[in-house]
Amino acid sequence: MGRKYIALPVTRDIAKAFVAEHHRNHKKGSVGDIFRIGLATREEPMTLIGVAQIGRPVAQALDDRYTLEVTRLCVFEGHKNACSFAYGKAARVGRALGYLRIITYTHGDEGGASLRGAGWEIDKEDAGGGSWSRKNRPRQEGLFPQCKKIRWIKFLNEDYTDPEAS
Repeated sequence: MGRKYIALPVTRDIAKAFVAEHHRNHKKGSVGDIFRIGLATREEPMTLIGVAQIGRPVAQALDDRYTLEVTRLCVFEGHKNACSFAYGKAARVGRALGYLRIITYTHGDEGGASLRGAGWEIDKEDAGGGSWSRKNRPRQEGLFPQCKKIRWIKFLNEDYTDPEAS
């Protein structure tokens, strides 16, 4: 039978609109991304069933020019293994572009089966969360979930060793 899904290029506007309409936690697509992946079923007519937005890491401390972050992933429910397909495709595109690693975050209550299925591993159990608002830099509250996060990682170059790993 072959693969159930196909990856398609999508514009930033299409990705942002898809996320705004369908994402369960975020009602805005990523503002700046490096590339986007559309997901469709192989059935005719091909129908967009998901998008992934991949960009620079949101956390400045992780933005080293060699790391990507999956900043949004939104897939219609009921499409088994579509999220794993998207995470795997994002990693392969990142590797082809010369990046060394790719990260993403899940909420603390999410299991991460899609990430494990795509060969990712937990990088940090308590990777922040909460408000980004500070006294001298207020942010609009309520746009994004403020729960604890788990950071996931996939190394894209087998010759790369993480300097922080000992």
